[in-house]
Amino acid sequence: MPKNRTTLISAPFFFGETSGRRSLGTFRQRAGTAAVVLTLLSSAGHGLLGAAAADATETLTFGAAADTFVGADKPTRNNGLAASLQVDNSPIRHILMRFSVSGVGTRRITGVKLRLYNVDSSSAGGTFFRVSDNSWGETTVTWNTAPAAASTPLASLGSVATNTWYEVNLASLVTGDGIYSLRITSASTNGADYASKEGAVGVRPQLVVTVEPTADTVSPTASITAPAAGATVSGAVSVQANASDNVGVSKVDLHVDGAFHSTDSAPPYAF
Repeated sequence: MPKNRTTLISAPFFFGETSGRRSLGTFRQRAGTAAVVLTLLSSAGHGLLGAAAADATETLTFGAAADTFVGADKPTRNNGLAASLQVDNSPIRHILMRFSVSGVGTRRITGVKLRLYNVDSSSAGGTFFRVSDNSWGETTVTWNTAPAAASTPLASLGSVATNTWYEVNLASLVTGDGIYSLRITSASTNGADYASKEGAVGVRPQLVVTVEPTADTVSPTASITAPAAGATVSGAVSVQANASDNVGVSKVDLHVDGAFHSTDSAPPYAF
């Protein structure tokens, strides 16, 4: 749940009658001032200054910068313009993919998933490996020139069905902004095919990165514009206020002597 962001206490105001003051519903036994407090909730749902809502995340989605497959049976052939990506063990065919990740900055990554749309079913969806060499070209790479994969797999998929989306957890691959390549292999002689970036719109590969939201580090400001500071008033009193925040103001609450009185969600704020 979003937490309210507090702000400032205005100069004292007198509300109610001279004897036994009544502060907009809060009875005071002795003469004195009513503490009027404005509380802001920012549009970003942020709580206390610099803290974000605990369950809030931001999703960054990236299409493949390059993808293709290479085959040992045709070691000099390039398949960079193919509408599908083939992974198989007979004949041996491997998929190559590259993604460019940006917008993470210094924020913590909370999840990374590769989304693939299957167009040919298999009992084994593939085994996914990191590739450290990102220099391969989509329209030039072949089996003979394909970059080597790391020895330890990142993840694997079991059986896959046609016309179905699949997600692969690649949290160990993506650590921040940068370029990341994959090589996908299979031990099955009944290979799997996936839509490529040259395939139909809506089924192209995606890398989905979830990160913590950008921290809101700028304090909101609020001020009571009427009645004037130090004014002594009686009876029903109209209170007007200004409020601003670099992200945006969702609402402004008015508290009198520590008790909630009313709220306004649109400027000019009036109570």
